[in-house]
Amino acid sequence: MNEELSGPMLKKIVAAYNADKPKELQLNQKGASGVELPESLMKSFFHPLFEKIEDKVGELLKDAENTGSPVNFIFMVGGFSESPYLKATIKNKFE
Repeated sequence: MNEELSGPMLKKIVAAYNADKPKELQLNQKGASGVELPESLMKSFFHPLFEKIEDKVGELLKDAENTGSPVNFIFMVGGFSESPYLKATIKNKFE
């Protein structure tokens, strides 16, 4: 079955999803083909990965401290380093 997702069809899907959700967990349709996800839902997609990053940073900082070379700065590089959520998470945990 090959069915295109039209604006009206997306509107029905968003309405059906939102029917039993509290306001803070509801989707918002943006135009004919876009959907804005609530922050908590977006975070849930990446949280397990970001936890692993936090754990690794913590491990590296601990290793550096144990070898007598404490870390004063953290430089973040790579694709995820642009994530405001990851930046805030690392800053809050290790600042």
